[in-house]
Amino acid sequence: MMGGPMAQHKNPFKRHRFPREIILLAVRWYCRYPLSCRDVRDLLAERGVTVDASTIHRWVRKFGPEIRKRAYGGHRSWRGQQWHVDETYIRVGGRWCYLWRAVDQLGQLIDFRLTARRNAKAARAFLRQARETVRLYQPLTIVTDKALSYAKVIGEINDRLGPEHTIRHVDRKYLNNRIESDHAAIKQRLRPMRGFQTMAGAKAALAGIETFRTIRKGQFESCRTGVAFSSLFSAHDYYVISGRYGDIAHHFSAKGFNFGSVFQQVATLLARGAAGPESFISMTSGGAHASDEAWAKATRIARDLDRILDGAAPVRESVVRAAYELRLSTRQIYNYLARYREERRVSSLLPRTSGPRKPRVSPAVESIIAMTLREMWLCPEQPDLAPIVEEIRARCAEEGHTPPAYVTVAR
Repeated sequence: MMGGPMAQHKNPFKRHRFPREIILLAVRWYCRYPLSCRDVRDLLAERGVTVDASTIHRWVRKFGPEIRKRAYGGHRSWRGQQWHVDETYIRVGGRWCYLWRAVDQLGQLIDFRLTARRNAKAARAFLRQARETVRLYQPLTIVTDKALSYAKVIGEINDRLGPEHTIRHVDRKYLNNRIESDHAAIKQRLRPMRGFQTMAGAKAALAGIETFRTIRKGQFESCRTGVAFSSLFSAHDYYVISGRYGDIAHHFSAKGFNFGSVFQQVATLLARGAAGPESFISMTSGGAHASDEAWAKATRIARDLDRILDGAAPVRESVVRAAYELRLSTRQIYNYLARYREERRVSSLLPRTSGPRKPRVSPAVESIIAMTLREMWLCPEQPDLAPIVEEIRARCAEEGHTPPAYVTVAR
């Protein structure tokens, strides 16, 4: 996560008259919900804070890109290798401009870019920016519409990559509905704004809006879906930006503001003794005490698991190749896949050193195993274990329990 280096940056709240908590809460409301600057002004006025709508607009222009930089700098997570790329229209300064966007096969945002023109030069700049954003997770397939600029730019990329790393380009009808539906969600959010006046203001606002949509969907590392978890994640980044963690709850109580129970509880948690980034990691990911070596190993394993899950090769061949490259057994690779497949978080691959171990079988099944072993196996002849396991499985099935595996009984 973010530690000392972020706190050494120049304080972005310097010379601002309002407390940093008010500024960041106003930015969050504007970027997270379909509200205009006047709506945010009215919500703050109901809570005793008098601020002009133009001031909120300046806050969004300044802190929207700042929040995006902090979020993507310290919480970047994996992205799928099948991209859906398309552009949509938004009005800036009375004219139509083009918002290029890309999501993966699971709907996770790859990147976005606002341009004044829709041509091969803009497509080339957007795909270069998106490939730099994902870093290790380069695309294997890109799904687009039938615009000629995409074919030209992807062909240029493939010429540089070579035959082994060629990107497959798909422009079949209806296959790009995922990005089209994502456009509809962002358009619904932009409708109350009634357009932007300048390109700079539009880019700053979109940076904050897209970042908060990504937080809401739980698409950052150590971020979950739900209001409570997204608020906790956002609050942690807010106070990293501010450069200090103390006196947060004091601002809420001394000023007499009511900012909502969830956000106030988050601020109170951060203002107590456990207020650092380590406590935040322990609350969200469970990997606070993992060493740098463990994190590096987990990241390396996650990269190979993504190739297995997203690649076109058969799973067994991919598992054998990954086991050879990582110097692990295929059984270990399958175990890592079972832990990683559901949420694809690097923290799920860290060593499990804390908390009670989950029992392999229920107490009822354990008693059946012990009783059967005493009756049939604990004798001087030491019979074969296989028929005894079959007897144990039959007795468990009669009692309505899940039969244990042979390895479980042997252990």
